[in-house]
Amino acid sequence: MATDKPPPKSISPARFTRLPDLPSSSRPPYRFALRILVIPVIAVAPEANAHPMPTLDHLGIAVRSLAAAKGIYENLGLSISPEELVEGEQVRVVMIPLGGTRLELLEPTAENSVIAKFLAKRGEGLHHVCLRVPDLGAAVEKLKRDGVRLTSEQIKVGAGGHRYVFVHPASAGGVLLELVEGP
Repeated sequence: MATDKPPPKSISPARFTRLPDLPSSSRPPYRFALRILVIPVIAVAPEANAHPMPTLDHLGIAVRSLAAAKGIYENLGLSISPEELVEGEQVRVVMIPLGGTRLELLEPTAENSVIAKFLAKRGEGLHHVCLRVPDLGAAVEKLKRDGVRLTSEQIKVGAGGHRYVFVHPASAGGVLLELVEGP
């Protein structure tokens, strides 16, 4: 198969620094170390960035019991939001602020809910990754134009009144990706 890409360049010996000789018993298995290259960073004015990048909003974790799952986070000294019922998804959720993001614990309220089915098939654990986008409607339209598969054609309202939509794992490298609108 022909390719237009040039072959990869080998690393020049000039980019290596020789380490001092040490007795063989204390010498690491390598004798060269890459020099650290310092690259200046150019700051870009906010107005120059017409399309703000998505940011991590939260990680969704499916649990069988919120009461049981909250314990480890409380033991770590983290604050936990009051429980909220999201009837449209048949779940009860709590949010746990963590630095600039959050953890979302999801407990099913019905045996036929998406989270209950996930738990039956895979057990407790990471359910989805959520990205915050500045304009959810525009993001959804672009994804549809690009042929990205969504789990639902409509934008829904979830916990905290946030508008959201899910990208099917088949279009996101095997990860269930939630998009939520935010500043």
